[in-house]
Amino acid sequence: MDHGMHGGSASHLSFGVDPGVAIVSFIAAVVTAFVALEIAARALRAPERRRRPLLVVSGLTMGGGIWGMHFLAMLGMRTEMDMSYRLDLVVLSILFAAAGSTVALAIVARARVTRRLLVLAASFMGLAVSAMHYTGMASLQTTATQSWSPLVVAASVVVAFFASLLALGAVASMHGERSDWSAGGRLGAAIGLGVAVAGLHYTGMAAVSFHEGAAPTATAGGIDVSTTVLATVLGAAACVLLMVVTIDGARHRRRADLAGDLAVFARVSRDIGRRGDARRTVCLAAEELIGCDLAMLLEPDGDGALVVRATSGDPVNLRVGSSPGSSVCGDVLRSATRRFVTDVRTDAVADDSAADTTGVVSMLFEPVLLDDRPIAVLVAGWTERVESPGERRLAISSLLAAEAAVAIERADLVARLREQALVDGLTGLPNRRALDEALDQGVRRAGLTGRPITVAMVDVDRFKAYNDAHGHPEGDRLLSELASSWRAELRGHDIVGRFGGEEFLLVLPGVGSNVASRVIERLRGVMPVEVTCSFGVATWDGAEGASALVGRADAALYEAKEQGRDRVVVG
Repeated sequence: MDHGMHGGSASHLSFGVDPGVAIVSFIAAVVTAFVALEIAARALRAPERRRRPLLVVSGLTMGGGIWGMHFLAMLGMRTEMDMSYRLDLVVLSILFAAAGSTVALAIVARARVTRRLLVLAASFMGLAVSAMHYTGMASLQTTATQSWSPLVVAASVVVAFFASLLALGAVASMHGERSDWSAGGRLGAAIGLGVAVAGLHYTGMAAVSFHEGAAPTATAGGIDVSTTVLATVLGAAACVLLMVVTIDGARHRRRADLAGDLAVFARVSRDIGRRGDARRTVCLAAEELIGCDLAMLLEPDGDGALVVRATSGDPVNLRVGSSPGSSVCGDVLRSATRRFVTDVRTDAVADDSAADTTGVVSMLFEPVLLDDRPIAVLVAGWTERVESPGERRLAISSLLAAEAAVAIERADLVARLREQALVDGLTGLPNRRALDEALDQGVRRAGLTGRPITVAMVDVDRFKAYNDAHGHPEGDRLLSELASSWRAELRGHDIVGRFGGEEFLLVLPGVGSNVASRVIERLRGVMPVEVTCSFGVATWDGAEGASALVGRADAALYEAKEQGRDRVVVG
């Protein structure tokens, strides 16, 4: 086919395209587009660390295919002019094609792409591809001059936009491995892209007229503008639009980050109520959201120090002072003011043990406030030096501190409720439920270690008569006094609890019947003088369950009562 355009007094030169070369260039565009879409599909299914390199390869492949189609078609031109090419402008045109495709593909390769972002990315790629075409035309060196049809140039840019929209829309639609973007779907998209790119090229070629000799006077159909100027304008427009796309993409990422942060906060709030360790849940969320290497929650221990109550990693045995000037953590707790330490190894107030124990270098200390009262410190630490945590991290740490306050309050409430459920309200001793749990654990431990365990069922003799004679308040006082005196005589891991009414159960881990008898005699020696008790003792036989063991002790207690009370019977 032949192209030409009259341009005033100067004669115009006609040119044509070799059909064979045109077909080859079109096939090259389709093949490279298909390969690029195939690589993009793999990138979207790949792990995050491999996604970016694959998308770069996909963009370079697509850009190279577009550029290759253009220059194959240029080489297939049939004209009477002598032609050569400027290498620097050829290289620049390659860069336009590669950068346009790569950046645009990276923009749309996200979990969620809005229509606005897709249109912006397609506009950038369309301008970049147009700049590639007209930079390639500017690289053409001939003795002829060129004139352009503004309407046809604009049409070629529109074609470039829709070609880009087709390619980028294909990539955006491949998220989630949709069935319509199988290999067949990508082939159809590649053919469509090849047609669109060919349309861009030949529309652009139709916009130019070559004139022999001096530059012609502009006519209604042409404009007296050099190809270099036209390519420069399109390239500059592509750069401006890239800035717009980048800014919009950054806003989109910030919104995505915010949405992700809110989702994590929602999960944390939900998990605080469902998980047993709410404090650790907050620390795990802090490590995830703040992006630190270690998160810790330190709370006062009641002895003038702060101790680690939970971490996002392995348990940390750390205790720092809370007096003025003794540690950063203590100062933050007292002042209820956040502090960031760039390097805890060189900070004069920072506790050296924090760096030695945790291996962190930079630390962010966030006070945890409950009703404006500091109750703990949330600490985020980095193993490498961080100059500044940034506004986002500071905002997140403040929100997490509020969550930590809720977590601590709820966890302490649950602990108090559990304690109340396991403690006898009158004597302060473990109740029947707590005794059952302790005895089950003790029997299991004895089975694993091979060590004995002995229990004693205790009954206050003639307690009903004592109540009738002295009144129920005095009976309650007697039971409470018994509990206090017995608890003071026992080892830390021995247990005495209220089994029910005036009955108590004594659990002695690691003790046989002989030693248990001596312990019981010691308990009898500290009892109030106005009462006596009967004891039924049983030592685990190595096979029976906890209930059977208590049953033998109860039978021994019954025998002690039958023998006249105020005695110890071993069952």
